[in-house]
Amino acid sequence: MGHSITELTDWLQEIKGSTVFIKKEELSTGLNEVMDTDEVKLSLEGVTLRESMDEHIDDYLENQELILQGTGSIKSDNGEAQIPNDMYEIPLAGAVSVTKEGDSIKVETEKAAYTFKV
Repeated sequence: MGHSITELTDWLQEIKGSTVFIKKEELSTGLNEVMDTDEVKLSLEGVTLRESMDEHIDDYLENQELILQGTGSIKSDNGEAQIPNDMYEIPLAGAVSVTKEGDSIKVETEKAAYTFKV
């Protein structure tokens, strides 16, 4: 069953104060192959859905972005690092699919897939 970004943000609001584990799988452009995987551990303190109708010249910023506030770390092939500025940003590019899978929620964009677990 498909869910919306609103349902995702509502779920994240409900679990504020919890530790959230996020698995990010970055996809190859034009392919459905995973290029890179990061694992995030975040003590979730806040959730913001940023929406902008402005056109961005370089397409670096998406018109919609989920911003998770809290302290935590990111583990990648390059090692482990603290989350900068206590914020983890998820650009919601292109068609976005939100699927609840048991006790986790998966968000798929045209550039990456994110799986959230408490």
